[in-house]
Amino acid sequence: MTPATVTLRAASRAKINLFLHLTGQRPDGYHLVQSLLCPIGLFDAIEIRLSPLPASAPAAIHISRSGALTALAESTDLTCRAVRAF
Repeated sequence: MTPATVTLRAASRAKINLFLHLTGQRPDGYHLVQSLLCPIGLFDAIEIRLSPLPASAPAAIHISRSGALTALAESTDLTCRAVRAF
């Protein structure tokens, strides 16, 4: 019996920053921020498919994007960078 592919779907909800203030900087270089966010009805649809590989195959990540931002290089796309880091 062949293992099944698992598909996960989620909505990444959009928000508007009503204000964003940098209030300082931490010792590790990250900034301290104060912000007020307002959620809105837009979202990005995220779909993740986990497929089994043959035991002899090396682990692999394949990223497929669609929409207006596909012209952005994967190396600068924060979503692709997060997937690879995960």
